Amino acid sequence: MGSTGCRKKRELTAHKMAAALPEMAARHNTNAKIRECGGLRQIRLTVTYPQMYSDKENVFNCIQRAHQNTLEAYPAWLIFQLIAGLAFPLSASVLGVIWVTSRFSYAHGYYTGDPEKRLKGAYGYLGLFGVLILSLVAALQLLNVV
Repeated sequence: MGSTGCRKKRELTAHKMAAALPEMAARHNTNAKIRECGGLRQIRLTVTYPQMYSDKENVFNCIQRAHQNTLEAYPAWLIFQLIAGLAFPLSASVLGVIWVTSRFSYAHGYYTGDPEKRLKGAYGYLGLFGVLILSLVAALQLLNVV
């Protein structure tokens, strides 16, 4: 009886972890899409390597900043997402989808050339702070505090 109950628990966990796969694919595609938009715009606006920014093209600078900001936020978010996903796979997946979609909104707002429009993606903080809180709860559970 003990092994059957344990097997059911593993199956349930595997089922929940399978729910995270679409979110993980979307996360990879988000970064690729933002990187692609910046590279295409760099060719179109004739900003040559190794220049990171343009003195003449504000739109290119906004696109470059959207990409750089995503790259800066990604490592910390990924660690919190991993920790939260191990303990709370379904909740972490939902929060991950929120964060990923917010990065698209953030980037598209920034691509207009008006940096204030990047705030359309501010709802991503729900996903970021959500996985941060879930990570803290997971850590406290490991320490038998909660």
